[in-house]
Amino acid sequence: NEGRYISNEDILAHLRPSLRAFGIKVFTAGVGDDFNEALMREIAEMTLANYFFIEDTASILRFIQTALCFILAPVVFDVTLQIQGLNGSMVTKAYGYSDLSRGILLGDLPPGRKGIVAEVSVAEPSERDVRSVKFLKYTVLFQYAGDTLCRRVTGKVAVRYTSSVKRVARSVNSSVVAKALVARSAVADKQIINAMETGDKAQALSLMEKQIGKLVEAEKYDQDGGAMAALLLCDAQRTTERLRKEGLSSAVKKKVHHHDHMMAANFDGFTYVATNL
Repeated sequence: NEGRYISNEDILAHLRPSLRAFGIKVFTAGVGDDFNEALMREIAEMTLANYFFIEDTASILRFIQTALCFILAPVVFDVTLQIQGLNGSMVTKAYGYSDLSRGILLGDLPPGRKGIVAEVSVAEPSERDVRSVKFLKYTVLFQYAGDTLCRRVTGKVAVRYTSSVKRVARSVNSSVVAKALVARSAVADKQIINAMETGDKAQALSLMEKQIGKLVEAEKYDQDGGAMAALLLCDAQRTTERLRKEGLSSAVKKKVHHHDHMMAANFDGFTYVATNL
């Protein structure tokens, strides 16, 4: 191959057949700033494993612990979640997933809970006396260890209509609100990256300040820390300060890409971020 440029696609095309044939899962990690992030992520996603971004060497232990958890203690394998609206309702967005027609690919899941943040447009009731209606159907496809049978769990979710403001306030789930706010703030990441790529530092800073404001609000609701709001807020503030001081340097651009992956970690079945503050 002397004199021949080897692209990411060349590497993936070489690896894909053997990895899939033997069911090999490849957990990838990048440390610091100097690594091929796109390639690391693609290899992990291709094998339904996890991509890890490690901001510094002090976080390597957390990466090893988390990777071992996925390797040694998965409960179910090859998990796919399918969601669809019912009775005139429509799933408009699932954060971290662009193609809902394929289902949400969650890969192998270790013990614990996995949350997906989605937005659903709920239709108004057709009759005034209707108090609740089923608006969402879900299907979970998975396999147990050593079992070739694909199993299925289905269910429906109902929404209750009320005119009571107090009842609505009592039903608010702080954890869900925090994750929704973090998810919405993450939308700005692509805009920030685009602004930096076009050399518009002022626009990038303006977008980052707005994102920080949303994360501050998310932190108020994130009482159990499940949305990682405090960690994400700290990272956003440090990244913004670096942009002010260093300008549009390659290191700052890389840092913004890393922050984008951190924001995706809560909602993407493949990405996990280990960082040491």
